Amino acid sequence: MSAILDFLSNGASAIIAPVAGIFTKKIERKQAKDALHGQLEAARQSDATTIVVNDQHLETILSQATTTTWKDEYVTLSVVGIINALMLGGILQGFGYPNFLEGVIVGINAMIQAGVDLSFILNATIMAAIGLSIWRKA
Repeated sequence: MSAILDFLSNGASAIIAPVAGIFTKKIERKQAKDALHGQLEAARQSDATTIVVNDQHLETILSQATTTTWKDEYVTLSVVGIINALMLGGILQGFGYPNFLEGVIVGINAMIQAGVDLSFILNATIMAAIGLSIWRKA
């Protein structure tokens, strides 16, 4: 009986912990936003021309600026579509339809010949999608 309770307890913890993490991050972002607004207001009152922000404040500013844009999502879907097309082509080739994969390969080779650095673009897009910035290192 205790093995079943342990299993249920561990399963519940595995489900509850990520959800709690989401709410914790939301609270942290709200606190960072409030702190940033407080710094901005203090800077306005003292006629300061500069303020210092940390990474969390910068992330808050950037997330507010991009909440209504669709361009990032469009770029992500377009670039990751190359990977999806390759996988779909491999599956279709397995079922006897090699033309799709051949067409994808021709398209990729044309982009490479045109000078498109697909490796960097794929890395940058995937890193940006998970919240990392490759541009700082480039």
